[in-house]
Amino acid sequence: MKIHDIITKLNTVSALLLGLKEEIQQYKRESIRWSISDFKQQANNSENPEYYDLSKFPSALELMIEEHDADVGINWDTIQSYLDDYCLKDK
Repeated sequence: MKIHDIITKLNTVSALLLGLKEEIQQYKRESIRWSISDFKQQANNSENPEYYDLSKFPSALELMIEEHDADVGINWDTIQSYLDDYCLKDK
């Protein structure tokens, strides 16, 4: 492979990466995201934060996102509901 061909391919890859970077930046600007830290915050604000199992937060978050009703959205009450339904410590 000639140096010119390598440079051409590198330029193509560079352009693709730049486009991807711009898409990611746009996604960050235009997205509303909920995270495990939101579950932690809501649990800590509850009357009994010690009742919740932190290891269950990731799966509850994924389930909440998968099941949410886009017409209603997700709010702090939704997170509280998923904490109570899926994140309580086993007795």
